[in-house]
Amino acid sequence: MKKSIIAILLMTAWSFCFAQKKGKIIGQPDSLQTHIKLNQPVKPLDIRGPIMNIIARHSDRNLLYETKKGHSYMMSIAVLFNGEGKIDTVYFSNNMSSELKAIIRPNPELIQKFKSLRLTCPQYKGKLAMFLVVFKQEGDNVLAYDNQFLNGFNNLWPEFRPEDSNRPIVFLKSYLNEFIIRI
Repeated sequence: MKKSIIAILLMTAWSFCFAQKKGKIIGQPDSLQTHIKLNQPVKPLDIRGPIMNIIARHSDRNLLYETKKGHSYMMSIAVLFNGEGKIDTVYFSNNMSSELKAIIRPNPELIQKFKSLRLTCPQYKGKLAMFLVVFKQEGDNVLAYDNQFLNGFNNLWPEFRPEDSNRPIVFLKSYLNEFIIRI
């Protein structure tokens, strides 16, 4: 009895498997073709990361780590791209606080580091890309709105050269830089 049931199941399974090779697959029209695209469009590079990496390597981290709890720094960075999409000029906030200038050290050496980036951004050709940066201690949820923070807010926008002031400006998402105090 068991052998006959197994034999019937095997014959039934064989007929189902053989039947799948015949006929059309229901729900798939003949004209529907699937193409696999090997060259998917690449998401544009987020320039904030490479720029902030250069600032992090160039800045005086010891001064940044000495920042009191509740204090933060705010600034903006505007990057001018030439006709090829390469970095031409970098502008920082106008009238940064002396503490922030000591930390960031915005000097010609820093600007040269930006220009030496092997970075081409065709979406920013001939444009200014600008974003806000806030430096604060990680886990610090209370900010002291002292003169330093308000000064950074009041002088947030950089002053552009006259020939750059009429360029299109692209506002990028803000960059929150939460630093960890080393003990």
